[in-house]
Amino acid sequence: MELLLKELNRIDEYRTVLDSIQNNHSCAISGVGQVNRSHIIASLYQNTDRPILVISQDDSAAKRLHEDLKCLLDSSFPVLPSRELTFYDNAAVSRGWEHKRLRQLYDLSQGVTKLQIVTWDSLSQRTIPNKLLSAAVFSLTVGNEYPPQQLTEKLAALGYSRCDMVEGPGQFALRGDILDLFSPADDRPCRAEFFGDELDTMGYFDPVTQRRTENINQITILPVSETQPRLHPGNIDGLCKDIANLLQRQKRRKNVNESLITTLERDLERLINGISISAADRYMALIYPEMTTAMDYLPSNTIIILCDQGSIRRRAHSRTDEIGMQLDSMLQGGIVAGELCDYVWDWESFCFSLKDQPVLYLDSFGSGSYPEENRPKQLIHITAKQLPGYAGNLDTAASDLAHYQKQDFSCLVLCGSRHRAELMQQMLRDRNLSSFLCIPLTNMPKPGQILLSDGTLPYGMEYPDIKLAVLTEGQLINRPQPKRKIKKDVTNRKKLNSFTDLSPGDLVVHENYGIGRFVSMERIKVDNVIKDYIKIAYQGSDTLFVPATQLDMVSKYIGGGSDDPNIKLSKIGTDTWQKTK
Repeated sequence: MELLLKELNRIDEYRTVLDSIQNNHSCAISGVGQVNRSHIIASLYQNTDRPILVISQDDSAAKRLHEDLKCLLDSSFPVLPSRELTFYDNAAVSRGWEHKRLRQLYDLSQGVTKLQIVTWDSLSQRTIPNKLLSAAVFSLTVGNEYPPQQLTEKLAALGYSRCDMVEGPGQFALRGDILDLFSPADDRPCRAEFFGDELDTMGYFDPVTQRRTENINQITILPVSETQPRLHPGNIDGLCKDIANLLQRQKRRKNVNESLITTLERDLERLINGISISAADRYMALIYPEMTTAMDYLPSNTIIILCDQGSIRRRAHSRTDEIGMQLDSMLQGGIVAGELCDYVWDWESFCFSLKDQPVLYLDSFGSGSYPEENRPKQLIHITAKQLPGYAGNLDTAASDLAHYQKQDFSCLVLCGSRHRAELMQQMLRDRNLSSFLCIPLTNMPKPGQILLSDGTLPYGMEYPDIKLAVLTEGQLINRPQPKRKIKKDVTNRKKLNSFTDLSPGDLVVHENYGIGRFVSMERIKVDNVIKDYIKIAYQGSDTLFVPATQLDMVSKYIGGGSDDPNIKLSKIGTDTWQKTK
């Protein structure tokens, strides 16, 4: 794919964008679809040595971008997830997304990540400040000394829970000279063996079999959650003092919220007694007085790319309204205090942060409403198309390829493998189109030439200015779907074709209500409309009227003893029939 990325350098407008970004100037590109945006981002990743932050409007857009870049760059890039803030006291809290966020934020702070994908929701969430996270993180290295008692206290301070056997992130177990722990920084738990205070050996292990799988020399220990009460500027004592002051202010209010008073008093008592609170997010604004988001983790030379900034702006306003309505109900219920409800960035604050940053706006259509704090110095239009799928219609694709050949376009067709490329070549040959295999891709097709190579993309691309067309195999071949097996009816039922199949007294089976006896056909007036109904008698005095339009729900019972007048009928309103089925 590297040759395909270099093709953009032939477009004058792209070179202008590249020069502008290198000179720390913002610019906007219009006329590019989803796959074209991914193509431009991948090329910038190859052509610059600077970190890149790509902002998408939501999770689905971020996922599409992730898949596109994975195909173009043959590498996977992290997508920062958002998380649900914890405002309620729970015995157990799921922190899977929080652990992923902490890992990615730490990698950003260490300069490990060169390209980071975020959504507006994940970017705008308040989080732990960069300096505090770096200060909280520590490492274990083989050969160094770590008094086990101090080490366990340090783990407990970061939110780790002690248990008998480590099963998930945020847990640790100490058995003699062996310490098992599971840091959010890793996908596997680690076992550290000590000789006295010296860390002798260390390695990852399988939590199921408890067997070591890989030896390591160093491990990074991350906090368990983003909100760490001990990271308050005054530690736990300082946080308790702030909550006590907040409590006094609330009691002096004219309209006292008794529920909030109860919540604050309960949390304060727990903290004073050294008991952790699961809903620490309530006090995030007290613990971290300065508003911090993922933007604060970016190096100063980061290139910020907004994919469809109009949609991102609309999502920002929508997110502000959503969190506002959510917090309103919690304020009334005394779950959170009003002066601590600053949990997300608004659009205006984000735009202000873009000041003096090189920003690239990638839009399908030109926009006149760019942020005042960072208006693009250049508005550039690139003529590009995202080619639609052919829904398996190879004739249509062949017709388009023939048209491209006639116009002297260079045509590249991406196939999943050599075998599929050979099949594609034969299909095109049958339609009088000559093509050539080039696996791996060592040169781009010449004007009027069709090259078949490996690789894949969700959509094709067309660049008229440089006469390049890229099609994908998925657009050309409609892979056959596996035939679904028809499940044979092994029940004692016979589908009805019409009402004439039934006689009064016949046993019938309704899909939802079970075995009954057909009584008669009746015409009933409902809402001034006369309709046909099947009357079915069930156990006791239960009677069911089934509309004629639902005849497919009723089958004729053909099991043994169907003529027995004493056969047991189903009882409506019980679960007997469900158990029978």
